[in-house]
Amino acid sequence: MVLGGADSNVGTVLGTIIFWAYDSLTRFLLPQIAFLDQSQAGALRVMVIGLILMVLMVWRPRGILVKKEELTLGR
Repeated sequence: MVLGGADSNVGTVLGTIIFWAYDSLTRFLLPQIAFLDQSQAGALRVMVIGLILMVLMVWRPRGILVKKEELTLGR
C-alpha cells in the first residue's frame, strides 16, 4: 500500500506487483550476478527495498498513483 498509494485500489495492486517482481527477480538473479552468498544477497535485497521506500516517501509520500491535484494542494 505504501508503494502504490493507499488512496486507490489500482495503486495498491501496482505496488504489490512491483514488490513481488522485485522480490522474485532478485531472489534468483542477484546470487548469479554478484559474488555474494545467500545470506548476503538477502541482506542486500532488504537494504535496497528499504532505500527505495525511503526515496519514495520523500519523493511521493502519498504513493506512486496519486492525483496531481493532491500533490500540489490545488495550486
